[in-house]
Amino acid sequence: MEEIENKIMNLKNSLFTGGLPYIFTDWQIKIIKKKLDKEALTNSEKVEFSCNIKKKILAIQLLRDLYLILF
Repeated sequence: MEEIENKIMNLKNSLFTGGLPYIFTDWQIKIIKKKLDKEALTNSEKVEFSCNIKKKILAIQLLRDLYLILF
């Protein structure tokens, strides 16, 4: 059972990291990873997250919701 869970986790990680470069810059991906790992962000990283990254994530969520409604 643990082997299956590991395979699922690896698949999720590869899908996650494979898609991010299409939407986010390398620096933004680094900030997202820090945020996921609950690491402290610098002031400039906090500004980037709140002004740009957060907006993109919200837009992605809204588009996903729209997709579910339409299809």
